[in-house]
Amino acid sequence: MAEGGKGLRPLVLDASVAINLLATGQPWSILAALDFRAHVPEQVLREVVRCPITKRGYENDEKHPFRISPNVEIVQLSNAEVEDFVAIAQHVGDGEAASIAVALARRLPLALDDRRARSIAKARGGTISLVWTTELLRNPALKHAFSADQADAFFADAIRHARMYVPK
Repeated sequence: MAEGGKGLRPLVLDASVAINLLATGQPWSILAALDFRAHVPEQVLREVVRCPITKRGYENDEKHPFRISPNVEIVQLSNAEVEDFVAIAQHVGDGEAASIAVALARRLPLALDDRRARSIAKARGGTISLVWTTELLRNPALKHAFSADQADAFFADAIRHARMYVPK
């Protein structure tokens, strides 16, 4: 992995995807194996309040796993992104709205599992790349970075601990 996550490709995470990745127990290793640096809007961070494995709350915001990870950047919305966020938040939650606004404005790929939010993202800016959690966890690169059994366990853990949605 590049030092501090620098040189990795950006990927905006929605809360559902972030929670699914946390449920694997190896979110940062998975992101690094896929050459991604996660961009997490503050609004998404506020939705990820407990560990999906232990169910314990993250008591100290400064020690939140996203704040201490070397390949995660917590992002603030720009003024233009706030305008989009407000419009989008009329239809979906704050986390989805913020992640869509950031991805559209910055032309970054977006990891998003909510169907309604995906429809909104496509309608507002059909050129951004949308990725499901399942696509991340079934990426062949994971079986090169980890054993096949480990990669399969990540997928199973995301379903077990986070109730990951598996699209048909």
